[in-house]
Amino acid sequence: HRIENIVSHKQTDRYERWWQSENGKQDVYIQFDLEAEFAFTHIIMTFKTFRPAAMTIEKSSDFGRTWKTYGYFASNCQESFPDISTYMPKNLGEVYCETKYSSDTPSTKGEVVFRILPPTLIQSRDPYSSEIQDLLKITNLRINFTKLHTFGDNLLDSRDELKEKYYYAMYEMVVRGSCLCYGHASRCIPVQGVQYSSDRDG
Repeated sequence: HRIENIVSHKQTDRYERWWQSENGKQDVYIQFDLEAEFAFTHIIMTFKTFRPAAMTIEKSSDFGRTWKTYGYFASNCQESFPDISTYMPKNLGEVYCETKYSSDTPSTKGEVVFRILPPTLIQSRDPYSSEIQDLLKITNLRINFTKLHTFGDNLLDSRDELKEKYYYAMYEMVVRGSCLCYGHASRCIPVQGVQYSSDRDG
């Protein structure tokens, strides 16, 4: 079940296609290397299996040379990300760990929703300010799944065949944004000669 199954323009039932990770593997990631600079606003992921017990969303704005974490998600933030605050940010760009989207229910069709600009923090802000534009600007997006829900099996039995029944699977991923062109373009033009930098194997 390749990544094309969640990033598709085909007019099919959204629950007939999905992406699935390798069985029994906890650390898995999906990375999008874009062809130009984009203003990224939000992402919605709909899972076929249980949502990850822990995950992060990262962005790069220099074609993969450096990365910054946008958000942390975990059923137990203190255990998965002990150094990250669990309080809602008071300033733009601050990150925190959210538990809302990491529970073991529902068992299917659960969503993870992440907005770059929380409505409570931008009501009086200039949407075209350099602070907001820098926050929205991306050239690469990476979603890291770091922990599976295994319901105690990892403590009760370490047999490989038991671990094989757990994996990440996603029906759909919606990534919203626009060209970083301040509203003066009808389409996004790829940047010529871009060399992506990667510190991982895809």
